[in-house]
Amino acid sequence: MYVRTLPIFIQFDHRRKPVDTRDVTCVAFSGNQLVAELNDEFEFPDGSKKRVYLMVIAEYRGDLLVGERLYLDEKLAGLWSDALGADFFTLPGVTKL
Repeated sequence: MYVRTLPIFIQFDHRRKPVDTRDVTCVAFSGNQLVAELNDEFEFPDGSKKRVYLMVIAEYRGDLLVGERLYLDEKLAGLWSDALGADFFTLPGVTKL
């Protein structure tokens, strides 16, 4: 998954792009989860820039990351789905909401 979506992830990497367009609206922790909600300006393959919204929930067991759920707005979800490819959605445990 990460290899296929790397071109998308790179735009959220603070080392590659200034974060002055980013708004982190929520960060929460529990004993085994991290939740983060943010929005940012994103450059799409056609060169257009749009604000996108996303939330990630990461689940931990000890020091291991054991699960991750991404909730993306419609603009980003379509790009993400295309990057993953149809075969990704046939893997066990992968579902679309």
